[in-house]
Amino acid sequence: MKDVTVQLKLQSDASPNFFRPRSVHFAIRDSVGAEINQLEKMSLDHSDWATPTAPVPKKDGKFWICGDYKVTINPVLDIDQHPLPRPEKIFATLAGGQKFTTLDLSQAYQQVLLEESS
Repeated sequence: MKDVTVQLKLQSDASPNFFRPRSVHFAIRDSVGAEINQLEKMSLDHSDWATPTAPVPKKDGKFWICGDYKVTINPVLDIDQHPLPRPEKIFATLAGGQKFTTLDLSQAYQQVLLEESS
């Protein structure tokens, strides 16, 4: 997703957290280092926030460098909560319905990954 700017709404009392990096297994250190070097060449802006990363292997032997935001950004996000309704409420709402549909999302996760990697 090129040329997309995302803005996150933080809680008013949020302050930047800077976590040390996690250690990387010696066997994958060179591959992960190469990916990090490639990301650094993209001239990304500096941030006061830093989250631990988790290298996720790709099929071609390279790695995705994924951020573990559950310890930094996620706890201080100001988000609207929209919990899913309970099944009983859904079935009561659908009672007497005439038309229904079925959605197959079995490939949705893989499609998102393909779009993000290109």
